[in-house]
Amino acid sequence: MPSPASAHPPAAQLAALRARLGRGAPLPVAQAAVQLAGRYPQSALPWGVLAMALTAAGQGAEAASAWAQARQRLVPGDRDAWLLVARDALAVQAHDVADGLLTGLCNAELAAGGARDLELWLSLSRLRRARGLAVAARPVAQKAVEAHPEAPAAWMELAEVHADSADVRGCRDAVHAALARIDAGPPGPAAAAQRVGCARLLLAAGYADEAAVLLGRVDPETPRHAATLGLVHERRGDAPAALAALDPWVAAGKASAVELGVWARLLRRGPRAGEALATLRGALGRFPDPPLQRMLLHRIGELAEALGEPAAAFAAHDAANRTGRLPWSVDHFDRECAAIVALADQPLPPPPPGPLPGAGIVLVAGLPRSGTSLLEQILTAHPAVRGIGESPALRRTLAALPGDPAQPWPLRLAACSAADRAAAGARYRAAVDAEAGSAGIRVDKTPPNLLHIDALARILPGARAVLIRRDPRDAALSCYFQNFGPFYAWTDALPWLGHVARTYDTLRDRWLARPPLPVLDLAYEDLARDPAPTIRRVLDFLGLPWDPAVLAFHRSGREMRTASYDQVREPINTRSIGRSAAYAAWLGPLEAALAGAPTAAG
Repeated sequence: MPSPASAHPPAAQLAALRARLGRGAPLPVAQAAVQLAGRYPQSALPWGVLAMALTAAGQGAEAASAWAQARQRLVPGDRDAWLLVARDALAVQAHDVADGLLTGLCNAELAAGGARDLELWLSLSRLRRARGLAVAARPVAQKAVEAHPEAPAAWMELAEVHADSADVRGCRDAVHAALARIDAGPPGPAAAAQRVGCARLLLAAGYADEAAVLLGRVDPETPRHAATLGLVHERRGDAPAALAALDPWVAAGKASAVELGVWARLLRRGPRAGEALATLRGALGRFPDPPLQRMLLHRIGELAEALGEPAAAFAAHDAANRTGRLPWSVDHFDRECAAIVALADQPLPPPPPGPLPGAGIVLVAGLPRSGTSLLEQILTAHPAVRGIGESPALRRTLAALPGDPAQPWPLRLAACSAADRAAAGARYRAAVDAEAGSAGIRVDKTPPNLLHIDALARILPGARAVLIRRDPRDAALSCYFQNFGPFYAWTDALPWLGHVARTYDTLRDRWLARPPLPVLDLAYEDLARDPAPTIRRVLDFLGLPWDPAVLAFHRSGREMRTASYDQVREPINTRSIGRSAAYAAWLGPLEAALAGAPTAAG
């Protein structure tokens, strides 16, 4: 019986075909691969080259058949062949094929005793992130960390996954774990490059000050140090310094997608907006991965809007949301909300004796892009208030309630004992206190916590909530034009957006009519048009005295770790009120969903 190696064509022949394909001759390569497959009928490798060539030629059905033929010829134990076919699939963006092959190799490793090949696991995690599947990448990255806890690369990949999932604290923790391993290892250019990578991850999570300190420890000649410093300047609000650092990279055609996006953000309201728009349109083809395409298309939309081109702006944002769109289940969302309402119909348990455990904790919640970041930034300018930004802590606390995890959390919370509820409340309070301290007012401004108002009353009596509402068309349009991560997949389609906005309105009205805990209703438009009396009303609700610092919140220098980080550096303004009017011609699906039209399941 031939060995796996002898069953394959010579490596030089395959390499020559791949090189020829790289020069742009897919059909001749396909013909040569067919002949090679005939001479080596047991080998998967010529079929992989054939599939590559057919994919490059745009012959999707034929390519799919060739990939299937390659997969059928792969045999357990011939690891090199599996990797070669996976790399061929990656080379032509056949991500489903590559994912299946890498997953098969990883599963084989687990069956043999563990995740021994770190690069294999990192490759699968990176591939899933490149497809916009951060949730699917997380267990892969975690397995890499568990098997190789000494490897900085494993921790950096886990940090990337957390950053893509908008888990800023998880990202920061993983970066610090990576840095501890880097610092324990040998110095040199490789360690310096890893530190720059860690600085970029800290920036992605919104920790600009920590990134700046880290860059200060690195030789400025390290690759991408200067561009990373430009990203730090932008995050800190120093636009001239950021442009001075990024302009050379863009002019040389060496800017990464992230650097291009930041550079474009800096130019969108100035005289160079047209230059930025042309540059981004020309650069799109260099970044085929869906998350990068999405980000750049959203930047193109922002520039087009700034240049007074609403049709072009909407088209770009719409294309972004259709690129790598993730599934979202309307039915699952509706079932969860129905369970929330059913739980809220049950009487609240009596509060425990003594001081209420939730005293001082305040939720600021509403539809995303409704002003939650603005209000948090205003409140945290008050000396008695600390903010934790957006946090998954409450959602995770409820997801971890006792009982069958396949059941919706409201059903499990309804069955909890007093001790279980108290333990859940203590876990959430501990997470808040770890970020903001245990004294004064602590603000959690996670928008979807609007779903959790009744739940918080049950696990942490004494907490409060400020519910922000905004014209649903303006809020939904802002969501549609924002490059959110996978947790907000429902913002990728106007019908989904309208359905969620309508549901949020219904739940907010429920909490206001029958408040399970002290609730304040606040309109974004009131805050923008008449800030001082509106802010006084919020401070009165929180039992705080007036402090003029709240009107100068934009000068506080506080780091923001949300999509609104650059907007809350400005004084309160009314620019975004009525923004959706310019896009009314394209918002029919949103209007229909807001009016209650049935929404297709995702």
